[in-house]
Amino acid sequence: MSKLHAWAVWVFVAALVTYLVRVRRAPAVVRRAAWLLLAITLAQGAIGYVQYFTGLPALLVGLHMLGSALLVAGTTRVVLTTRTRAGLPARTTTPAA
Repeated sequence: MSKLHAWAVWVFVAALVTYLVRVRRAPAVVRRAAWLLLAITLAQGAIGYVQYFTGLPALLVGLHMLGSALLVAGTTRVVLTTRTRAGLPARTTTPAA
């Protein structure tokens, strides 16, 4: 199962590197979010490989779970930085206090 998991991660890394190449001329906020996601992914992968070769120590399992949460947050950040609001009507008045 861990080898299948590793292959899925490598596919994700390949897709992320492809994404980084495609957004090289995008606004800085988009590039920063994608590079941060790559850093989180590589750190998560390093923890995963150390876990695999050391027999799943409890501390590393906890760190891997924390990394998982950071990975979800980082992926969400990438999605939100590329989101546009072109279809929404412009607000013409300020909201009431």
